Amino acid sequence: MKILLLEDNKELSENIKDYLQISQNWKIDTAFDLKQAKEKFESDYYDILLFDVMLPDWESYELAKELKKDYDVPIIFLTAKWELEDKLLWFDSWWDDYITKPFQMEELIARIKALAKRFWIWNLQVKWVDIDLENKSFKKEWKEISLNKTEIAILDYLLTNRNKVIWRDELIEYVWGDEWAWDEKVDRKLDVYISNIRKKLWKDFIETIKWVGYKI
Repeated sequence: MKILLLEDNKELSENIKDYLQISQNWKIDTAFDLKQAKEKFESDYYDILLFDVMLPDWESYELAKELKKDYDVPIIFLTAKWELEDKLLWFDSWWDDYITKPFQMEELIARIKALAKRFWIWNLQVKWVDIDLENKSFKKEWKEISLNKTEIAILDYLLTNRNKVIWRDELIEYVWGDEWAWDEKVDRKLDVYISNIRKKLWKDFIETIKWVGYKI
């Protein structure tokens, strides 16, 4: 899952980013003001937005309202204040959940997962393949497909970064570790695993980008 975190407190931002990436293996991009957040959103794909309310250049409500006009992207607000006015804003249609500061990371993760389920983020469909990323479940034409640990790791990374070209070295580092990035045997193994995934799921499930890597 890929998340855009808008938080002007850089120390808090890094803490949230590190915790979510290490504990959940989610990809976290950060922005520290509304301009940065808007630029990153417009240039990339995100499953969920985490927006601090009070920012140096304005409150993030306005950016959320603007994005919701064109995109059905789920938004969680991180807020230090919770007055009646804020409660009424929550009932508006352009934000989906909130968490008050200070908060426990476990609660934030629970809210993110709950929102992901509401928006079917973990339940994807690529051609005839149904995918449940949370439970690492794959079905083809309603039949469960058995994948080994390495095949699931490859798919997990490609699906988490879907619509993005992933370099071979980047994929090898994720699945096998940094020390294997330039190992020719592991490089050949990757081709075998990609081929096996295609046979099990669908021959064009993973797109090869010549001289670069792969993309779903």
